[in-house]
Amino acid sequence: MALQLYHDSRHTYLPFRFIPNLSYISGGERRPEALLMFGPGELESVDYWFASRHLEELNQAREADSVLPSKMQAGSWRGTKFGDNMLFEHPAVLLSQLDDSFSTPRQLVLTSDGFIYMGLAGIAVSVLYDEQGNLKELPGIRAEPQHGGACVLYQNFEIREKVLPKLLQLKGSVIDKYWVSFVDTMKLQAVRQRANNPVARSIAPENWSKRKQGWTWVGKGSGNMLDGSLPYGE
Repeated sequence: MALQLYHDSRHTYLPFRFIPNLSYISGGERRPEALLMFGPGELESVDYWFASRHLEELNQAREADSVLPSKMQAGSWRGTKFGDNMLFEHPAVLLSQLDDSFSTPRQLVLTSDGFIYMGLAGIAVSVLYDEQGNLKELPGIRAEPQHGGACVLYQNFEIREKVLPKLLQLKGSVIDKYWVSFVDTMKLQAVRQRANNPVARSIAPENWSKRKQGWTWVGKGSGNMLDGSLPYGE
């Protein structure tokens, strides 16, 4: 299997592309293909024009040192090794000023038997193989095999709650604390963006006040719509 992480700034939200097994690119009557995973968890099979080059790189990689470093960075993706596995994270998320909703952070876990990718829309995809070379599902959570058993879809929150603690050798409380911190940060960021937007402030100016540190929310609640605040004076 192989996968591609887009890390250039202009490629931040392009689909996640992966090849679940060599049969997708290794000749025969079938045209070389790859699978794309879009934001809402949609999968699409597309032509893969660089299959021959990809095979050459894979052959070279077989002879290279395969030991993962403790830290690794590929563009905006930052990786940290946990035991035998590697967790990559991307800082970019999507934030809606219409209702203060936000996308989930993208994370990729590389394991000895494959990978798990957690996408923007709360949907995860995995390609994991057992010792006999058969695709396997993660135990104890809802799984939806896709594309004739080439990969499996899951919900991000179930991966986070029931799979990551074991893979990363971390307590569930540590991962929960990380998630709570992420949610709080996104809520504050939404209010901060609105405070710096004169058009947003002009709709309900009574909710904002110019202070020494800049424009500040003075309306009811936190200023975030997910907490029940009405920043636009509804």
